[in-house]
Amino acid sequence: MTLAIHATAKRGIAIVALTCIAAPLQAATMTFDFNTGFGPLFQTTSTDNLFTVDNAAGSVHIFKGIDNPALRPNPNEFISGGVNSLFTLGGDFSATVDFSLATFAPAGGEKLNESVLSVASPTESALVLRFTHNVGQFVEGFKGAPLGLTPETATTGKYRLERTGSFLAGSYDDGGGFTTLFSSIPIGTDPFGVTLLAVQGANIGERSGTALDISFDNLVVVADSINIAAVPEPSTYALMLAGLGLVGYAASRRRKALPAVA
Repeated sequence: MTLAIHATAKRGIAIVALTCIAAPLQAATMTFDFNTGFGPLFQTTSTDNLFTVDNAAGSVHIFKGIDNPALRPNPNEFISGGVNSLFTLGGDFSATVDFSLATFAPAGGEKLNESVLSVASPTESALVLRFTHNVGQFVEGFKGAPLGLTPETATTGKYRLERTGSFLAGSYDDGGGFTTLFSSIPIGTDPFGVTLLAVQGANIGERSGTALDISFDNLVVVADSINIAAVPEPSTYALMLAGLGLVGYAASRRRKALPAVA
């Protein structure tokens, strides 16, 4: 993994080495190409070891083969695999990442397959999701409840989450420029970690039995301050996964009420 950290100073730009970090960086940019792995700033996660997380093709590559939800201890749970950051973002920030969906249910196919860029704190989470369901394929934004819904057929593109002051905005780019999914959503002041996930949904009647093959690359994080910790706050990711379950439930109910997409 190549890691570039640029800290803006009053006079000029200082390049700060990871080994020299003893305090939060100010007005920092971190760029990850994942060419040689995830390094010390990310940890991998996989529900019941169902997901393989590697850096195939120089990306965060997340693969899950077909499994039988009915044989799982809790077939109605969300399952996920991916990476969580061991750093947190303070103040205003943005996180932008490329996504690629090599194996992903087509429109009208399996439901609740998701590729997720998330920022989560000990008290709240905010997600940008891409998923399919029985009436079409969509990019959708969440922050506690559905916030935006856009029909889409692209299998590659970019996600972006931004906090400005007390508000969050989410958008995606399918190659024609960023489209806003939501903006001006109130958000707290906790430091936020970054998560890149592949997720399959919680309802046994909707949980996919298909494989997932999702990649993320070129993560760029810009923040007023970036704090690097040896160990993440467990509550951050516990909250994020719990939030996925609540969001998925809300999404499932909302999708049932959506009109068919031509």
